[in-house]
Amino acid sequence: MNSVNIIGRLVEQDENDSCIRYCIVEKPFFFNSDDEAYDKVPLMNWNKEENGELFSFSNNTLVGIKGRVENYRNILVIVIESIIYLGAGRKNV
Repeated sequence: MNSVNIIGRLVEQDENDSCIRYCIVEKPFFFNSDDEAYDKVPLMNWNKEENGELFSFSNNTLVGIKGRVENYRNILVIVIESIIYLGAGRKNV
């Protein structure tokens, strides 16, 4: 079964591919002090459109995402099947 559930904050679009947008997900722990505090996960609309529901939210909006993992142009992306608004943006992210 290929199913993914994510809660994170939406950030910028990919500069090389306009149908990919990123979500930052906070890590629960760090292996060493050089680690980032979050993972940056690439997301894509199920129909690969640039103007779908994924792009209707502003940056730093907290969302819940249900989707699946797919290989798109040799990049593993989460293809969203549903997206739920969970809260307004934070300025310090």
